[in-house]
Amino acid sequence: VYDELLRSVDPKLVQLQTDLGGTVSSRHDPVKYLEGNPGRFCSLHVKDAKSGHTGGSLELGEGDIDWKHLFAAAKTARIKTYFVEMEVRPPKDPMKALEESYAYLHRLKM
Repeated sequence: VYDELLRSVDPKLVQLQTDLGGTVSSRHDPVKYLEGNPGRFCSLHVKDAKSGHTGGSLELGEGDIDWKHLFAAAKTARIKTYFVEMEVRPPKDPMKALEESYAYLHRLKM
């Protein structure tokens, strides 16, 4: 469905936001989407996930995303805005998950 959306909307008129966790949990590679569709995405929902796992987002660094590779592809794709989003399920505290994700981002050596 997402591939059809990319094919059917005019890139001069529409830019998209992609959900990194949703992309990974549905067994797709967000880096391939960014690399294969430069200029089509203006922003990212930054959250981690395990491939095939649909139980909500994980703290950054806890899932299957290679963040250094992802951020390099995002730079090439001209991503302008990043939103860290948590859809954690109980008993995890969403604010604690955001704090852990924030700390992870600051530890990345890019």
